[in-house]
Amino acid sequence: MTALSLMAKPGATLRWGVPLGGGLLVLMAAGIGAMFVPVTSAWYPLLHNVYMYGGLALFTAYVAYDTQKMIDEYELGEDDHLKHAVDLFIDFKVPFAHSKSPQREPTTRSSSYSQVLTRACSSPH
Repeated sequence: MTALSLMAKPGATLRWGVPLGGGLLVLMAAGIGAMFVPVTSAWYPLLHNVYMYGGLALFTAYVAYDTQKMIDEYELGEDDHLKHAVDLFIDFKVPFAHSKSPQREPTTRSSSYSQVLTRACSSPH
Protein backbone atom coordinates (compact mmCIF):
# COMPACT_ATOMS: atom_id res chain seq x y z
CA MET A 1 0.00 0.00 0.00
CA THR A 2 2.91 2.33 0.62
CA ALA A 3 4.20 1.81 -2.93
CA LEU A 4 0.73 2.45 -4.37
CA SER A 5 0.42 5.52 -2.21
CA LEU A 6 3.77 6.82 -3.43
CA MET A 7 2.78 6.28 -7.08
CA ALA A 8 -0.70 7.82 -6.71
CA LYS A 9 -1.50 11.42 -7.48
CA PRO A 10 -0.46 13.78 -4.66
CA GLY A 11 -3.25 14.03 -2.11
CA ALA A 12 -5.31 11.22 -3.65
CA THR A 13 -5.83 9.39 -0.36
CA LEU A 14 -5.95 12.43 1.93
CA ARG A 15 -9.74 12.59 1.64
CA TRP A 16 -9.99 9.12 3.22
CA GLY A 17 -9.44 10.54 6.72
CA VAL A 18 -13.09 10.88 7.77
CA PRO A 19 -14.25 7.49 6.36
CA LEU A 20 -11.27 5.80 8.00
CA GLY A 21 -12.21 7.42 11.31
CA GLY A 22 -15.77 6.17 10.88
CA GLY A 23 -14.44 2.70 10.12
CA LEU A 24 -12.40 2.85 13.31
CA LEU A 25 -15.57 3.63 15.28
CA VAL A 26 -17.37 0.66 13.65
CA LEU A 27 -14.40 -1.55 14.47
CA MET A 28 -14.43 -0.36 18.07
CA ALA A 29 -18.18 -0.98 18.34
CA ALA A 30 -17.76 -4.51 16.96
CA GLY A 31 -15.01 -5.23 19.48
CA ILE A 32 -17.05 -3.90 22.39
CA GLY A 33 -20.15 -5.70 21.15
CA ALA A 34 -18.26 -8.98 20.95
CA MET A 35 -17.40 -8.65 24.64
CA PHE A 36 -21.05 -8.67 25.66
CA VAL A 37 -22.40 -11.23 23.19
CA PRO A 38 -22.18 -14.87 24.33
CA VAL A 39 -19.86 -17.08 22.30
CA THR A 40 -22.76 -19.41 21.52
CA SER A 41 -24.79 -16.58 19.97
CA ALA A 42 -25.30 -16.34 16.22
CA TRP A 43 -24.00 -12.75 16.35
CA TYR A 44 -20.59 -13.66 17.78
CA PRO A 45 -19.03 -15.03 14.53
CA LEU A 46 -20.29 -12.00 12.63
CA LEU A 47 -18.84 -9.55 15.14
CA HIS A 48 -15.57 -11.48 15.25
CA ASN A 49 -15.26 -11.46 11.44
CA VAL A 50 -16.09 -7.76 11.23
CA TYR A 51 -13.50 -7.05 13.90
CA MET A 52 -10.79 -9.19 12.37
CA TYR A 53 -11.17 -8.68 8.61
CA GLY A 54 -12.46 -5.14 8.96
CA GLY A 55 -9.39 -4.31 11.04
CA LEU A 56 -7.09 -5.79 8.42
CA ALA A 57 -8.71 -3.77 5.64
CA LEU A 58 -8.96 -0.61 7.71
CA PHE A 59 -5.35 -0.49 8.81
CA THR A 60 -4.13 -1.45 5.34
CA ALA A 61 -5.95 1.63 4.07
CA TYR A 62 -4.45 3.63 6.95
CA VAL A 63 -0.97 2.79 5.59
CA ALA A 64 -1.83 4.47 2.28
CA TYR A 65 -3.50 7.42 4.02
CA ASP A 66 -0.63 8.02 6.44
CA THR A 67 1.98 7.74 3.69
CA GLN A 68 0.22 10.43 1.65
CA LYS A 69 -0.23 12.53 4.80
CA MET A 70 3.49 12.27 5.57
CA ILE A 71 4.40 13.37 2.05
CA ASP A 72 1.98 16.29 2.23
CA GLU A 73 3.20 17.43 5.65
CA TYR A 74 6.84 17.16 4.52
CA GLU A 75 6.10 19.35 1.50
CA LEU A 76 4.49 21.89 3.83
CA GLY A 77 7.68 22.00 5.91
CA GLU A 78 6.93 19.73 8.87
CA ASP A 79 9.95 17.61 9.77
CA ASP A 80 8.56 15.54 12.66
CA HIS A 81 10.12 12.21 11.74
CA LEU A 82 9.32 10.56 15.07
CA LYS A 83 5.57 11.19 14.74
CA HIS A 84 5.53 9.75 11.23
CA ALA A 85 7.56 6.71 12.29
CA VAL A 86 5.15 6.00 15.15
CA ASP A 87 2.15 6.39 12.82
CA LEU A 88 3.58 3.87 10.36
CA PHE A 89 4.61 1.51 13.17
CA ILE A 90 1.02 1.43 14.46
CA ASP A 91 -0.31 1.00 10.92
CA PHE A 92 1.93 -2.03 10.39
CA LYS A 93 1.57 -3.56 13.86
CA VAL A 94 -2.22 -3.73 14.03
CA PRO A 95 -2.75 -5.85 10.88
CA PHE A 96 -0.16 -8.34 12.12
CA ALA A 97 -1.93 -8.54 15.47
CA HIS A 98 -5.26 -9.04 13.67
CA SER A 99 -3.84 -11.73 11.42
CA LYS A 100 -2.53 -13.65 14.43
CA SER A 101 -5.83 -13.62 16.34
CA PRO A 102 -7.41 -16.71 14.69
CA GLN A 103 -4.27 -18.72 15.43
CA ARG A 104 -4.42 -18.09 19.17
CA GLU A 105 -5.73 -20.81 21.40
CA PRO A 106 -9.00 -19.81 22.99
CA THR A 107 -8.83 -19.83 26.76
CA THR A 108 -11.86 -20.50 28.85
CA ARG A 109 -12.43 -18.98 32.23
CA SER A 110 -12.44 -22.33 33.98
CA SER A 111 -9.05 -23.32 32.58
CA SER A 112 -7.46 -19.97 33.41
CA TYR A 113 -8.94 -20.03 36.94
CA SER A 114 -7.71 -23.57 37.49
CA GLN A 115 -4.21 -22.61 36.33
CA VAL A 116 -4.13 -19.68 38.75
CA LEU A 117 -5.41 -21.84 41.61
CA THR A 118 -2.88 -24.58 40.81
CA ARG A 119 -0.01 -22.08 40.86
CA ALA A 120 -1.25 -20.47 44.07
CA CYS A 121 -1.65 -23.79 45.86
CA SER A 122 1.67 -25.22 44.69
CA SER A 123 3.77 -22.19 45.66
CA PRO A 124 5.39 -22.38 49.10
CA HIS A 125 4.05 -19.84 51.57
